[in-house]
Amino acid sequence: MNASARIGDCLSVEELARLPDLSFQARYLADGMLQGIHASMQRGCSIEFKEHRKYTLGDRIQDIDWKVYARFDRMHVRIHEVDANLNTFFLLDNSESMMYRNPEAAIAKINYARALAAAMLLLLYRQKDAAALLLLEEEISGSLRPSASLRSHENMLNLLLTAGAPPALTENNVPRMPGRVARWDRTEPLFAEKIPSRSIVVLLSDFYLRPEELKLLLSPLREKQCEVLFFHIFDQQERDLFPGGNTKFQEAETGAKRMVNVDLIGEDYRRLFREHMAALAQLARSLGGESISFCTNEPPLSAFGAWLKARQRYGRRR
Repeated sequence: MNASARIGDCLSVEELARLPDLSFQARYLADGMLQGIHASMQRGCSIEFKEHRKYTLGDRIQDIDWKVYARFDRMHVRIHEVDANLNTFFLLDNSESMMYRNPEAAIAKINYARALAAAMLLLLYRQKDAAALLLLEEEISGSLRPSASLRSHENMLNLLLTAGAPPALTENNVPRMPGRVARWDRTEPLFAEKIPSRSIVVLLSDFYLRPEELKLLLSPLREKQCEVLFFHIFDQQERDLFPGGNTKFQEAETGAKRMVNVDLIGEDYRRLFREHMAALAQLARSLGGESISFCTNEPPLSAFGAWLKARQRYGRRR
């Protein structure tokens, strides 16, 4: 049994959904992710040494320079070249489709994504790595200035709390249509001009757009030697399309409705879903990154490991 499987026995999406707030969810997931990471993935591994700084509570014992301690009787940690310059940008899809949760699921896609992003931000904060968080709707909100400070970390958590807010209602208390739409075309100047070279860019979305459209938007990141990670988040019903005969479907962002016989289209639908996942994975690889799939009924244990691998690839390219 591998490490992820053992940790998976201890982590539960149902328990995650019952935790009282986002900060508890972040700590719950962050601790589980850290336990599941392979011992070979070490911070600053094979990266050129740069300088020392004073030890602070929360620093890894492995980073302490014991020779400096023996000489000066003060603890310092070693900072590597990648530690001094690496920025991570998170872009969270806050569109209406991300609000979906099938009746049997413990958590909606957006809440799963929020908890995952909060856990990643907490881990990066603990490692003193700079991060920035952006929400994608009709416009892009958030700060483009990566920071490792406590104040910035708290601001990002507060921004996460706004994701998944209930939709606006009509005078009859009916959700207003169309709902929130993720305008991916608005990311073009973000990727082309505003994200600096050699950053890690993490996209958290259900990716309801054609991979070829996404490729055009992301191509500048490849030119700037950025690492791109897709965190593809979906509900089990979206992947498996449970049998159910004639079923009425409603498009989350436009409100369009259609009656469909699920039993007749199920096989073709599941094939198309697999093909879409494969296309996303191929696109991520073409950009030098990785696509990781997260079903909302399973703990997201692979997220931080994927980020660490991207971090190591970044260091080897320097």
